[in-house]
Amino acid sequence: MDESAFFTFLEYRVCDELPTLGRRDILGLWCDGLSPERDDISNGRCAIHGEAWMGGVPGTPGSSSHQERWRFSAFLPSGVVRSPNLDWQTFCPPADARGWLEVDVDERTLTIWLSRWSALTAAPTDVEETLVAVRRILWGSWDPIGVNHVPSASTEYDS
Repeated sequence: MDESAFFTFLEYRVCDELPTLGRRDILGLWCDGLSPERDDISNGRCAIHGEAWMGGVPGTPGSSSHQERWRFSAFLPSGVVRSPNLDWQTFCPPADARGWLEVDVDERTLTIWLSRWSALTAAPTDVEETLVAVRRILWGSWDPIGVNHVPSASTEYDS
């Protein structure tokens, strides 16, 4: 599978995964394409950034047919870099994999962890991914000290 076929597969896989996230704020959301644009390497991890065409965006008039341009970042496993010889098939999340997709409706972004999934476990594979998952739960879901409505407090749970 080449890169183009992989991102077409991933478009459909994102559509299948969205309902499994169990979030009322993204009901009806769907993906109509992922267009990779650039990649960067930081801390030994390659991130591919690009446009995601999303439809059914909550709060958008005519959202069932209207599409918006969102951003996405897809993170390859540590030590893997984007290249023409890459076997993209190995990064296709299977149907029963969970925990590899994050959706931020406010920021209009998708974060895709191509190393996070496995058929046996959805546990994050490294410290960075674990911290992101904990931050997402504390800030977005739980917010035990009630600060997630204050943008300047976005790092409050990082320590």
